[in-house]
Amino acid sequence: MLSRLFREDRFTFEKERRRMIREIIESADDEEQKAALRDLQADWDRKMKGAGTLQNRFVLAKTFFWEHFHKVWQPAIEEINRKLNRGED
Repeated sequence: MLSRLFREDRFTFEKERRRMIREIIESADDEEQKAALRDLQADWDRKMKGAGTLQNRFVLAKTFFWEHFHKVWQPAIEEINRKLNRGED
C-alpha cells in the first residue's frame, strides 16, 4: 500500500507515513521512551528535509544506517562475542 501511495500520491503517502510513525511512538510503554522516539524521528526528519532529491534521500538513509551500524551495533556484537568466548581462552 505504501509503495503504491508513494508512486501515485505523495501527499497521502506522507500523511500515512506520519500517522504510522505517530502510532508506533504512542505505543511505547513509558513517557521517557516516547520522548526519545519523538526526538529520534525529529532528528531524522530534519536531516532528510535537506536532501533535495529521492536519490540523495536514499544515499543519506544508507549513510545513517551504516554509521549507526559501525558506532552502535558492531561494538555491541563484539562485546557480546568477547563475553561469550571468555571461557574458551
